[in-house]
Amino acid sequence: MPKKIIEESILCQFFRHATQKKYHSYATRSENWILFLDNLNIKRVPGGVVFYHMLKNEINTKIEYKYLKYYKFKKNNDSGNSTLINETDEKNKEYMILKIDELAEKAGYSEIKTNDNHKKEKEFHDRWAQNEDPNNIDVFQMCEACTSPEIRYIIKKISPISSKKILEVGCGLGENSVYLALNGAIVTSVDISHEMIEKTKALAKKYNVKLKAITVNADYFILDNSEQFDVIFMGNLLHHVNIEKTISKIFPYLKKGGLFISWDPIAYNPIINLYRKIASDVRTDDEHPLKKNDIEILINKFNQYETKFFWFTTLLLFLYMFIIQRVNPNKERYWKKIVKDANKWNRYYYFFEKIDRYLLQRFNFLRWYCWNVVFIGKK
Repeated sequence: MPKKIIEESILCQFFRHATQKKYHSYATRSENWILFLDNLNIKRVPGGVVFYHMLKNEINTKIEYKYLKYYKFKKNNDSGNSTLINETDEKNKEYMILKIDELAEKAGYSEIKTNDNHKKEKEFHDRWAQNEDPNNIDVFQMCEACTSPEIRYIIKKISPISSKKILEVGCGLGENSVYLALNGAIVTSVDISHEMIEKTKALAKKYNVKLKAITVNADYFILDNSEQFDVIFMGNLLHHVNIEKTISKIFPYLKKGGLFISWDPIAYNPIINLYRKIASDVRTDDEHPLKKNDIEILINKFNQYETKFFWFTTLLLFLYMFIIQRVNPNKERYWKKIVKDANKWNRYYYFFEKIDRYLLQRFNFLRWYCWNVVFIGKK
């Protein structure tokens, strides 16, 4: 077969498969995938052709003739007629996709793949949001209550809040985002759940504050290339995702000297683990509370860091809810209820918090049996 025809066929197949694939570039934050393809050129080399970026010659991939399959004619011994055998499509597609992935990796692109866990997460949180009324949400209660020690600590660490650009990833119903906006922050809120984002917008409207609320696909994360933030905050998100991959995605959007803040449950407390098994209706299957190696992943990403652990003897309040009050963990989210009813727990919570402070300062190993940990990293 003439080389010119082969080259035209390669060109056609390469771009046909390349345009059907989806990539994003969180590593280089360069042009989108289709624009990248527009900047490719092709040249003939010994044994094949090379696709290369016209502005960056080092970004290239070689398609070798010897790995391509061609149409063949097979003669039927009985009739003497020849039949056209097409074994090109699947074989060539596999090879082309392999080379496309190779080129994309060199250019710093990551493939967007469908993730069933993310789909389940989206559907779960959509259902949750549909049952919530923003008119019943008190953002001051949610962020300032005695039984919200994590967010109180986080707010203290990022103060003064006014005029800071803050990105909340996994904003949920938007309580934290709206509270930060009320305190003068320039807030961008993102979530996998469209219904959660709609409730966040409604909550912002209720409190008459402006914020940017965006539904994002959890399989990838991309904002405006010029966007950078003083603070990136993730509350109860990392234990649902691949931590290293997620941090890599958001890292370019954090200013130098900016703070990354996360707040998640820890894996080691047997009482909390029992609660997780019982409360199956208000949780998703993909949850993986943080372990020590997960914290190490975070530590290795940042120049400076600190950790703060919460809820040790204070967990007795949850046992009281379960044993004495008989609150059904599949009907009520304990961590939401204890914040809403904070005034009832005020005296008891602060008593146990003092005990926690004493024990955790003197016996470091007890930290890993707390419920939650806040991680703060400085870029």
